[in-house]
Amino acid sequence: MPENASGTGGNIEISANALALTSGSRITTVTQGLGKAGNIILEANNIDISGFTADGLFSGILSWSETANSGAGGNILINQGHPQGTIRLANRGFIAAVTNSSSDGGEIEVNGDYLVLESGGQILSFATASGSAGDVKININETVTIFGSSQDFISSPFDGFTVFNLDELTFSTAANPNVEDSGAGGIPYVTVERTPEQIISDSTVLGAAEEQYDYYSFTITEENSRGIFDIDFGDGYTDNPGSLDTEIALFNQATGEILASNDDTNVTNGSAGSIVRQDSYISFTFDSPGTYVVGVGEFDTVPNSLQGLEGDRVDPGDTYSLNVSLENQGTGITLPPNNLNPNHFNPNYGVNSGLFSVTEAAGNTGRLNINTGQLQMDASAEIAATTFGSGRSRDITINARDNIGVVNRATISNITRGTGNAGSIILNTEDVMLANRGFINISNFGQGDTGDININTNNLSLFEGGRLNNSTYLQGDAGKIIINAR
Repeated sequence: MPENASGTGGNIEISANALALTSGSRITTVTQGLGKAGNIILEANNIDISGFTADGLFSGILSWSETANSGAGGNILINQGHPQGTIRLANRGFIAAVTNSSSDGGEIEVNGDYLVLESGGQILSFATASGSAGDVKININETVTIFGSSQDFISSPFDGFTVFNLDELTFSTAANPNVEDSGAGGIPYVTVERTPEQIISDSTVLGAAEEQYDYYSFTITEENSRGIFDIDFGDGYTDNPGSLDTEIALFNQATGEILASNDDTNVTNGSAGSIVRQDSYISFTFDSPGTYVVGVGEFDTVPNSLQGLEGDRVDPGDTYSLNVSLENQGTGITLPPNNLNPNHFNPNYGVNSGLFSVTEAAGNTGRLNINTGQLQMDASAEIAATTFGSGRSRDITINARDNIGVVNRATISNITRGTGNAGSIILNTEDVMLANRGFINISNFGQGDTGDININTNNLSLFEGGRLNNSTYLQGDAGKIIINAR
């Protein structure tokens, strides 16, 4: 619907045995005027939404209130009718309702027997102004399966940060009692020091030591190369007024992928230089050449593939030494080009497969409601509601007849990064399992309060770093974790 139009957009209704939207194909309703965008109603036994064009236009179904004064977005209704059929979103494919206006975005409802979100497939509602994002309702009789991610056409989250380039420094091969595997036949290293006023390496001043997360980039030129990242003189020194408890994380600079993180370690790791376990340490083998970033924060800090580090920044006056040892460090490698056409609009949120509702301003997120037999989340899958502004992040409710599995870094999260409050996470099911760093998380990285984690189940199992977390890192009050084991 064009700008200044006041009528209501027409609906798009499709009924088919099978529908495939691939290689950048889309079904879209848009309003740029005062009237409401039309609805999208789709009925099919099998639905596949996947892939993109060579210049990065993602396949999808989109309802969009495009301009600041546009009318409300249209609703999206998907009905998959055959018991053996599947709704599949993959390779950046999406179903999305977006509002950039003071009017609310449309709602999304998906009904069927099986839903698969893989390799970056997403269902999401998004608000960037005072209008609220629409609710997302998933009604799947049998199984919702979410797993994997896609690195295609991703912008680096570090583009907006100050990042100090270690490739511009001279790496040493001299023996050093504070540096693991240094000396003849060892791994070349460089030491960076944060003083009360500056960040330096020998006589080179990298920048000012302000209240910030400290990021350091470097290049690896060959696969299967080891890197060692060791904090020394960070904590436990009573004669050092800048003593702090560090946390560090390792990222792929191009994509923001989290490769490793560490808070505390054995004092013998990294050779000498540490007298308490609060000095952080990572030893990591890089599978491929590329540019990478190590970030330093103060406990409690959390790495995020979109935001970098979040939580407690390093304060003015805090001090530490960071030893970075790298096999096959260098410059001059050729990175694959990013052919994304900047004129394309893709609503996707980050790299991971999942269900999302996000607000960036005064509007609220939508509710995320999932009703299914089983929910299986694997390999960094996400279900997330997030506010970056004054709008509220609303509740996530999952009703699973049989079980909920959150494994291998998969996450269910409700987060405020602004002044708005974060909602609750409510799980109702027979069995809940969190394993291999599976995570249910409500966090405040801004000024809002957080809601509650409420789990009603017969069995709750946590293995291999599975966690429940409800925390506030700055201002605002944290909610409760309530477990009702029937």
